[in-house]
Amino acid sequence: MKRFFWLDIETSSLCNRRCSTCIRNSNPAREEVADWFDQNLMPMETIQAILDQAAAMGFHGRLILSHFNEPLMDPRIVEIAKLAKSYGLFNVAAVTNGDFLSEQLAAQLDLYLDRLIVSLYLSNGRKRESRKRWILSLFKQTAVQVKGYHEVVHWHPGATDKSSEPCLHMARLIINHRGQYLLCCDDMIGHFDLGTFPETSLLDYWYGDTRGKIVAELSAEGGRKNYPYCMACPR
Repeated sequence: MKRFFWLDIETSSLCNRRCSTCIRNSNPAREEVADWFDQNLMPMETIQAILDQAAAMGFHGRLILSHFNEPLMDPRIVEIAKLAKSYGLFNVAAVTNGDFLSEQLAAQLDLYLDRLIVSLYLSNGRKRESRKRWILSLFKQTAVQVKGYHEVVHWHPGATDKSSEPCLHMARLIINHRGQYLLCCDDMIGHFDLGTFPETSLLDYWYGDTRGKIVAELSAEGGRKNYPYCMACPR
């Protein structure tokens, strides 16, 4: 089995937005996502342990310091980016809505982020272009990509039926702020009972039988029928 291409670490839980397309808000079982509506931080020692193990596995890919959260709401984000950059191995990135960007914060992130993806949700075209130009002007070293569309996920009325198709979205190793391993980019709360870090190491999780069986089934035509959560996935 190939090593993961991306490593996503959800360092904190909060997001200031309430986008209807996001699982945080579309999930009808509100108790399942309650933990994401208070500030819960992954301990720094846990973050460092993840990075240590990734480095030991020879990972040189993209390290995303976010998942279903707004990373700039983590007061340690500059410290975390600095730590990740110090390994000299990872392409350090984050996905943000940009609401908390300032000249001061951007200058700090510019030292350590290789890439910043900004989801800029403004319907007014003129305001959007003005905001985009301002954001781009803040960074000298970090490559900035500005997007302006919502990814439709589970339970949203605009989701399309992909239940008969194989899933090809499992090349990322993702850990949420609770330390749970997540199967894919549409998993937020740990639907697949894949274990937690550090109880299960990155190596044992990625190459373990539990994940391997699920990936094999979902990669085959009709495999989603074995997993109700995947039947509802629009990807």
